[in-house]
This record gives sequence, structure tokens and C-alpha cells, in this order.
Amino acid sequence: MKQIIMISGLILICVIGFYTMSGCDKRPEPLDRKTIRMIDTLAAKEIKKLRVELDSICSENFDTYVQLYVDSILETRIKEIKALIE
Repeated sequence: MKQIIMISGLILICVIGFYTMSGCDKRPEPLDRKTIRMIDTLAAKEIKKLRVELDSICSENFDTYVQLYVDSILETRIKEIKALIE
């Protein structure tokens, strides 16, 4: 059973290696300035939208996260103190 798993894993690695190596024949064409500018503009717009959304999520959950982390730190410190006392 272990041999079958090892052989199938080896075959998988060989297949992945073959496809990886076959992709090395061509180099991708470099992007022109107009395309790069367009990609940067689209990325900046998406980042701006995501930043607003993530900030609101963080603001909503901030108190919960702080309390969770404080409780976790206190629990760890109490365990350390008990270990030192014993």
C-alpha cells in the first residue's frame, strides 16, 4: 500500500515537473507602458474599495478582538505563574 502511494506521488511529481519545464520554452512578452498604467489604475481602484471595506470590518470587530487577545494573554500568563509556583 505504501509503495502504491509512493509511486503515485512520484508520478505526480514527474507530471508537474514536465509541465513546469515545458512552460520554460517561451518568455512572456514585456508589457507596454499603456498596459502597465491600466493595470496599476485598476489595481489602485480595487485596493481603495477594499481598504474602505476592510477598515469598516476592523472597526466593527475591534473591541471583540482586543478582548479576545487580552483574555488569551491573561490565560497564558496565569499558566506561567502557576508553573513558577509549583
